[in-house]
Amino acid sequence: MINQATTRTGRLKANYKYLPELAFRKRRSFFCTEKTGFLYKEVDSGGMPAMMDPTSQLGMLKKNAATGITTMLLLTWVGHFCSGFILARVPFPLTQKFRSMLQRGVELNALDVTYVSSSSLYFLALFGMNGVLNLVMGDRKESLSNLAMPQMAPGGKNLEKIMSSERENLELIDYKFALEQVEDYFINT
Repeated sequence: MINQATTRTGRLKANYKYLPELAFRKRRSFFCTEKTGFLYKEVDSGGMPAMMDPTSQLGMLKKNAATGITTMLLLTWVGHFCSGFILARVPFPLTQKFRSMLQRGVELNALDVTYVSSSSLYFLALFGMNGVLNLVMGDRKESLSNLAMPQMAPGGKNLEKIMSSERENLELIDYKFALEQVEDYFINT
Protein backbone atom coordinates (compact mmCIF):
# COMPACT_ATOMS: atom_id res chain seq x y z
CA MET A 1 0.00 0.00 0.00
CA ILE A 2 2.86 2.39 0.80
CA ASN A 3 4.62 1.40 -2.43
CA GLN A 4 1.50 2.29 -4.40
CA ALA A 5 1.15 5.63 -2.60
CA THR A 6 4.76 6.60 -3.27
CA THR A 7 4.34 5.59 -6.91
CA ARG A 8 1.22 7.73 -7.20
CA THR A 9 2.85 10.73 -5.54
CA GLY A 10 5.86 10.31 -7.84
CA ARG A 11 3.59 10.36 -10.88
CA LEU A 12 1.78 13.40 -9.53
CA LYS A 13 5.07 15.23 -8.98
CA ALA A 14 6.26 14.36 -12.47
CA ASN A 15 3.04 15.21 -14.35
CA TYR A 16 1.24 17.84 -12.26
CA LYS A 17 1.80 20.53 -14.89
CA TYR A 18 -0.51 18.72 -17.32
CA LEU A 19 -3.44 18.55 -14.90
CA PRO A 20 -5.93 21.38 -14.47
CA GLU A 21 -5.35 23.33 -11.25
CA LEU A 22 -8.46 22.01 -9.49
CA ALA A 23 -7.55 18.40 -10.26
CA PHE A 24 -4.01 18.91 -8.97
CA ARG A 25 -5.23 20.59 -5.77
CA LYS A 26 -7.69 17.74 -5.11
CA ARG A 27 -4.98 15.14 -5.56
CA ARG A 28 -2.57 17.03 -3.35
CA SER A 29 -5.21 17.46 -0.65
CA PHE A 30 -5.94 13.72 -0.77
CA PHE A 31 -2.33 13.05 0.16
CA CYS A 32 -1.42 16.13 2.25
CA THR A 33 -4.47 17.25 4.26
CA GLU A 34 -3.36 17.62 7.89
CA LYS A 35 -5.48 15.00 9.70
CA THR A 36 -7.22 13.06 6.95
CA GLY A 37 -4.55 12.94 4.24
CA PHE A 38 -3.21 9.59 3.15
CA LEU A 39 0.39 10.50 3.93
CA TYR A 40 -0.58 11.48 7.50
CA LYS A 41 -2.02 8.07 8.37
CA GLU A 42 -0.40 5.92 11.04
CA VAL A 43 1.50 3.05 9.49
CA ASP A 44 2.45 -0.16 11.22
CA SER A 45 6.07 -0.64 10.26
CA GLY A 46 6.41 -3.70 12.44
CA GLY A 47 5.37 -7.18 11.51
CA MET A 48 7.12 -9.88 9.63
CA PRO A 49 9.06 -8.98 6.46
CA ALA A 50 7.77 -10.69 3.33
CA MET A 51 10.81 -12.92 2.93
CA MET A 52 10.32 -14.26 6.46
CA ASP A 53 6.60 -14.86 6.02
CA PRO A 54 6.00 -18.61 5.50
CA THR A 55 2.99 -18.06 3.25
CA SER A 56 4.97 -15.91 0.79
CA GLN A 57 7.83 -18.42 0.84
CA LEU A 58 5.38 -21.21 0.03
CA GLY A 59 3.94 -19.17 -2.84
CA MET A 60 7.40 -18.57 -4.30
CA LEU A 61 8.23 -22.26 -3.92
CA LYS A 62 5.05 -23.26 -5.79
CA LYS A 63 5.75 -20.86 -8.65
CA ASN A 64 9.37 -21.98 -8.98
CA ALA A 65 8.40 -25.65 -8.82
CA ALA A 66 5.77 -25.18 -11.54
CA THR A 67 8.30 -23.42 -13.77
CA GLY A 68 10.93 -26.11 -13.17
CA ILE A 69 8.51 -28.94 -13.88
CA THR A 70 7.28 -27.40 -17.15
CA THR A 71 10.87 -26.78 -18.22
CA MET A 72 11.89 -30.39 -17.52
CA LEU A 73 8.81 -31.78 -19.28
CA LEU A 74 9.41 -29.66 -22.36
CA LEU A 75 13.10 -30.67 -22.52
CA THR A 76 12.23 -34.35 -22.07
CA TRP A 77 9.57 -34.21 -24.77
CA VAL A 78 11.87 -32.49 -27.28
CA GLY A 79 14.81 -34.78 -26.45
CA HIS A 80 12.75 -37.97 -26.70
CA PHE A 81 10.76 -37.31 -29.87
CA CYS A 82 13.18 -35.16 -31.83
CA SER A 83 16.67 -36.34 -30.87
CA GLY A 84 19.19 -35.98 -33.72
CA PHE A 85 16.74 -34.35 -36.13
CA ILE A 86 16.88 -31.04 -37.88
CA LEU A 87 13.63 -29.33 -36.97
CA ALA A 88 13.74 -25.74 -38.12
CA ARG A 89 15.62 -23.18 -40.14
CA VAL A 90 16.50 -19.71 -38.92
CA PRO A 91 15.30 -17.16 -41.51
CA PHE A 92 18.52 -15.09 -41.42
CA PRO A 93 22.14 -15.95 -42.26
CA LEU A 94 24.56 -16.91 -39.48
CA THR A 95 28.32 -17.43 -39.26
CA GLN A 96 30.04 -20.77 -38.62
CA LYS A 97 30.58 -19.87 -34.96
CA PHE A 98 26.90 -20.58 -34.32
CA ARG A 99 27.14 -24.18 -35.60
CA SER A 100 27.99 -25.76 -32.23
CA MET A 101 25.21 -23.85 -30.52
CA LEU A 102 22.43 -24.48 -33.03
CA GLN A 103 23.24 -27.99 -34.24
CA ARG A 104 23.79 -29.98 -31.04
CA GLY A 105 23.50 -33.70 -31.63
CA VAL A 106 23.87 -33.43 -35.41
CA GLU A 107 27.43 -33.95 -36.67
CA LEU A 108 27.22 -32.87 -40.32
CA ASN A 109 29.86 -30.33 -41.31
CA ALA A 110 28.33 -29.77 -44.75
CA LEU A 111 24.97 -28.71 -43.28
CA ASP A 112 24.10 -25.03 -43.54
CA VAL A 113 24.38 -23.18 -40.21
CA THR A 114 20.84 -21.83 -40.41
CA TYR A 115 19.32 -25.27 -39.69
CA VAL A 116 18.47 -25.88 -36.02
CA SER A 117 18.50 -29.19 -34.13
CA SER A 118 15.92 -30.29 -31.58
CA SER A 119 17.82 -29.40 -28.41
CA SER A 120 18.57 -25.94 -29.75
CA LEU A 121 14.96 -25.56 -30.77
CA TYR A 122 14.03 -26.35 -27.18
CA PHE A 123 15.94 -23.31 -25.92
CA LEU A 124 14.48 -21.12 -28.65
CA ALA A 125 10.99 -22.37 -27.74
CA LEU A 126 11.62 -21.92 -24.02
CA PHE A 127 12.47 -18.26 -24.37
CA GLY A 128 9.87 -17.68 -27.05
CA MET A 129 7.05 -19.42 -25.17
CA ASN A 130 7.19 -17.25 -22.03
CA GLY A 131 4.00 -15.49 -23.10
CA VAL A 132 2.15 -18.78 -23.55
CA LEU A 133 3.43 -20.11 -20.22
CA ASN A 134 2.27 -16.90 -18.53
CA LEU A 135 -1.19 -17.41 -20.00
CA VAL A 136 -1.37 -21.04 -18.89
CA MET A 137 0.20 -20.67 -15.45
CA GLY A 138 -0.81 -17.10 -14.65
CA ASP A 139 1.40 -14.05 -14.81
CA ARG A 140 4.50 -15.23 -12.98
CA LYS A 141 6.41 -11.96 -13.18
CA GLU A 142 3.67 -9.99 -11.49
CA SER A 143 3.14 -12.52 -8.72
CA LEU A 144 6.88 -12.84 -8.05
CA SER A 145 7.32 -9.07 -7.95
CA ASN A 146 4.39 -8.77 -5.54
CA LEU A 147 6.08 -11.29 -3.28
CA ALA A 148 9.49 -9.67 -3.54
CA MET A 149 8.63 -5.97 -3.42
CA PRO A 150 6.91 -5.62 -0.03
CA GLN A 151 10.10 -6.33 1.89
CA MET A 152 12.03 -3.67 0.00
CA ALA A 153 10.41 -0.54 1.43
CA PRO A 154 9.02 -1.58 4.82
CA GLY A 155 11.83 -3.93 5.80
CA GLY A 156 14.79 -1.64 6.20
CA LYS A 157 13.39 1.90 5.92
CA ASN A 158 11.43 4.05 8.28
CA LEU A 159 7.98 4.48 6.76
CA GLU A 160 7.30 7.70 8.64
CA LYS A 161 10.35 9.33 7.02
CA ILE A 162 9.28 8.14 3.58
CA MET A 163 5.76 9.47 4.02
CA SER A 164 6.90 12.81 5.47
CA SER A 165 9.37 13.37 2.63
CA GLU A 166 6.68 12.60 0.03
CA ARG A 167 4.31 14.95 1.86
CA GLU A 168 6.90 17.76 1.92
CA ASN A 169 7.75 17.28 -1.75
CA LEU A 170 4.08 17.54 -2.74
CA GLU A 171 3.49 20.60 -0.57
CA LEU A 172 6.49 22.41 -2.09
CA ILE A 173 5.19 22.19 -5.65
CA ASP A 174 4.45 25.62 -7.09
CA TYR A 175 1.66 24.88 -9.58
CA LYS A 176 1.90 26.23 -13.11
CA PHE A 177 -0.21 24.76 -15.92
CA ALA A 178 2.05 23.80 -18.85
CA LEU A 179 -0.70 23.74 -21.47
CA GLU A 180 -2.10 27.21 -20.78
CA GLN A 181 -1.06 28.79 -24.09
CA VAL A 182 -1.26 25.63 -26.21
CA GLU A 183 -4.27 26.80 -28.24
CA ASP A 184 -2.55 30.01 -29.26
CA TYR A 185 0.61 28.13 -30.15
CA PHE A 186 -1.22 25.77 -32.53
CA ILE A 187 -3.38 28.49 -34.05
CA ASN A 188 -0.39 30.74 -34.79
CA THR A 189 1.80 28.01 -36.29
